[in-house]
Amino acid sequence: MYRGRADGDTALLGRGGSDTSAAYFAAKLQAERLEIWTDVPGFFSADPRLTGSARQIKALSYDEAQEIASMGASVLHPRAIAPVRNAGIEMEIRCTHKRKMPGTVISATPSEDAPRLKAVSVKNGVRLITLDTSGMWRASGFLARAFEPFARHGVSIDLVSTSETSVTVSLDDDPSLTPAVLTALEADLAEIARVSVLEDCAAVSLVGRGVRALLAQLARRWRRFAHYPVRLISQAANDLNFTVVVDGDQGKPLCRKLHDQLIQPKPLDETFGPSWAELGADKTAKADAPAVWWRSKRDTLLEACPENDAVYVYDRDTVRERCEAIAGLKNLDRGFYAMKANGHADIIRTAVEAGLGIECVSINEVEAARAVAPALTPERILFTPNFAPREEYAVALEMGIHLTLDGLHPLRHWPELFKGAGITLRINPQRPEGHHKHVRTAGPEAKFGLHRDELPEAIELARTAGAKITGLHVHSGSGISDPEHWRRVGIFLTETAQDLPDVKVLDLGGGLGVDEASGPRRINTDQLDIMLGELKTAYPGYEFWLEPGRYISAEAGVLLARVTQVKQTPDARFVGINTGMNSLIRPALYGARHEIVNLTRLDEDADMIADIVGPICESADRLGAQRLLPETREGDVILIGNGGAYGRVMASRYNMREPAGEVVI
Repeated sequence: MYRGRADGDTALLGRGGSDTSAAYFAAKLQAERLEIWTDVPGFFSADPRLTGSARQIKALSYDEAQEIASMGASVLHPRAIAPVRNAGIEMEIRCTHKRKMPGTVISATPSEDAPRLKAVSVKNGVRLITLDTSGMWRASGFLARAFEPFARHGVSIDLVSTSETSVTVSLDDDPSLTPAVLTALEADLAEIARVSVLEDCAAVSLVGRGVRALLAQLARRWRRFAHYPVRLISQAANDLNFTVVVDGDQGKPLCRKLHDQLIQPKPLDETFGPSWAELGADKTAKADAPAVWWRSKRDTLLEACPENDAVYVYDRDTVRERCEAIAGLKNLDRGFYAMKANGHADIIRTAVEAGLGIECVSINEVEAARAVAPALTPERILFTPNFAPREEYAVALEMGIHLTLDGLHPLRHWPELFKGAGITLRINPQRPEGHHKHVRTAGPEAKFGLHRDELPEAIELARTAGAKITGLHVHSGSGISDPEHWRRVGIFLTETAQDLPDVKVLDLGGGLGVDEASGPRRINTDQLDIMLGELKTAYPGYEFWLEPGRYISAEAGVLLARVTQVKQTPDARFVGINTGMNSLIRPALYGARHEIVNLTRLDEDADMIADIVGPICESADRLGAQRLLPETREGDVILIGNGGAYGRVMASRYNMREPAGEVVI
């Protein structure tokens, strides 16, 4: 739709290439403004099919929009931008389903003058062609000769990377690039260099104004590439794009992880609006998603929320369902609930009743678990301390529970404790996993576990102490939904156990992913069971254990709080509630994203964007930024999802404010 400058007339065009047609009409008629109405409210910071945390982009410059559209954003054809850019016409992408909601404005003026990452995208089906020859060194015109066959065969090149003796180019997935064309192209290129072709790659791009200036700030994120072999790196000359090419199966996971780490909304954010998940834009995904228990128990929750206090509410049915999912794995020898996620007595009892053991990280946890679950025998308790004092190891050995060592100090300095004992060694696989650095418990900077190079000394120390190494353990991080992770861990442990004849138990750790507000889904336990079965078939001499924590309790808990104040400033809106980071520190500590809804007005249309904040005197006391809510009033009950793990157990009395209480239904 465009509006004419002279007479204010409006013209409407149908779908099917109409965005490009409208752009040309607008330019020819010298329109004041061009609106493209489609089924989504503009550009997003990633493909919403990859992550529900993909955020609406409020404003883009022409160049930024061109770059994102060219990288595959289907909301706008790349050819629709040039006509309005040349004519200086502002364009806005609007949504037919949310007519009152602003969309993405595209103009000559970016949303911010400072460099800012706007999007992370991935293109699959990329092919790399590399030419290697020492003949290109100081050879004038070599690149002209190298590129000429591409032009002659009608093959379009995307990315280019060169060195003194090689040139690598990428080719997008193009139906016109038939096997015959590719064979002919390779034959012509082989006349000037050695040719190698790498099929099925993926290009992951960081897009934003001044992206080069951001690379130093993003340096710590490049560790992520340690686990993704990089085949090509390209920095765009226009300083809008930084691209890496990886193997095809790694493109989407890398894109999702980089996006969820790097695209973070700020208070009073001029660039990003609501997330795709908050907008409820993906009707298909919502229909396929598992139903959340708190919707069916809304009335009970509203009654459970106090007038003047906040409360954690745990759903026993959900806890039991998750426990039974683990206990029911046919190919798992033992499962343990990691009670550090939530030490509530009812959750521990439910886990034990379902057949799980309990994994503890302190003697206090061991004693608490035994106190509330008398049926918990020593062989069903797994003790995995980290830098604990000597006395805790002594007590654990006296109790006869399973003991894991993750360093050499105990064997070096307290060998007398371990005479005649069977022990498990925790190994650091040097491959961190998880959504945030604070939940990655492996890698060179992790404080957990022995390096595999320390095993010979550990073996000798155990022999001298009179102990037997009967198990090996790995835990890499939290929030992992790919069953293949545990296959890799299992293979790593079996290889490590080759020189340890007494090892019978391989503990694969925990970290099983749960449903998240950002889009990732709960791990598929059927697939996990199949993978465990394959491990047991390949390595029949071992028992395989798992120790999930958050998987058991996270989705079973919600935090309920009352709205205390609503504050509107010229730049932002805040919804204040009667608890904050003293009850739930994960958003401040991990940058964790929890679903937040107004439970009082659950089915009302959401039409306001606000930051959800608590009463704590810290800027970090923000439980959710830029959230889409219905019109909210004092006294409304706000529900924060996935509060059943690392919520109350990490709470404090900071500012002398009591944290939320606990109720089980």
